[in-house]
Amino acid sequence: MIYVFDTSSFVVFKNFYPSRFPTLRKNIEQLVKGKRLISTREVLKELESREVEDFILGWAKSRKDLFPIPRIDAPIVNLNCTGLILEWVVTVDSHPRIRVLGHA
Repeated sequence: MIYVFDTSSFVVFKNFYPSRFPTLRKNIEQLVKGKRLISTREVLKELESREVEDFILGWAKSRKDLFPIPRIDAPIVNLNCTGLILEWVVTVDSHPRIRVLGHA
């Protein structure tokens, strides 16, 4: 499974200080190294423009490969509040194609 973090996912880390939650940090690092946790360039820009704790912004800036420019044909899998697992693909004509992959 690949996890996609938005800005709020990084901001919530302020509650999980590195020295107090080393296992969480280690597991996050493993997901990043295994390319199982991703985000987008826009999220990094949002983090840079907000008042975010230094350890979060520093961590994010040191992992710029985690924040690529989104590709137009890249599928985004989303588990939404209904429990449906959706796949979103934005096509060249900018019309999203949505497909239900399953139910959680």
